[in-house]
Amino acid sequence: MNVPATIAIVGSRVGRGGALTRILRPAYGRALETVYGRRGLPWSINGETFRISPSLRHMLPPVNEAPLFRFLAEGIEQGAVVFDIGSFLGTYAMLAARRAGESGRVMAFEPSPGSFRALQHHLAMNGLHAPRAVARCAAVGARSEQRRLLTFDNEPYRNMVAPSDTDGTDVVNVVTVDEVAA
Repeated sequence: MNVPATIAIVGSRVGRGGALTRILRPAYGRALETVYGRRGLPWSINGETFRISPSLRHMLPPVNEAPLFRFLAEGIEQGAVVFDIGSFLGTYAMLAARRAGESGRVMAFEPSPGSFRALQHHLAMNGLHAPRAVARCAAVGARSEQRRLLTFDNEPYRNMVAPSDTDGTDVVNVVTVDEVAA
């Protein structure tokens, strides 16, 4: 039985914003975590199925940046070397690693510690390990340094290296493409 598909059918009949749905949503989330937590929930993004952390499904819509996704899916060849800068939860890193194949290399950079942990988890759930796919908790910039990371409440997909006169939440290593590619 496909639990997510069954729940989707029930949800479409009951209504996503209905009182019953709001009551059952936390139990459904716990059930998905219990069933799929370690191995990942099969989740389709632009027609490509990935395994993801069930608790992050709301952040990975089924259709997202479809033209870019299609461009990358069609353009990345076997053996390619790809840098995913600002990888977030790893959707493009996973796609790139699949398309580049065993002989390819993907370097995924994500400066936010929370998103970086999810990125690592998603790569592992999809069987994408070093040297094929490598994730680094770092920002990419013009020079190597340490900077503060500016994050935004309720927007984990949005962060930036803080300007010099601004306080950030976490210290992040900034690396250059040249030093990583050397």
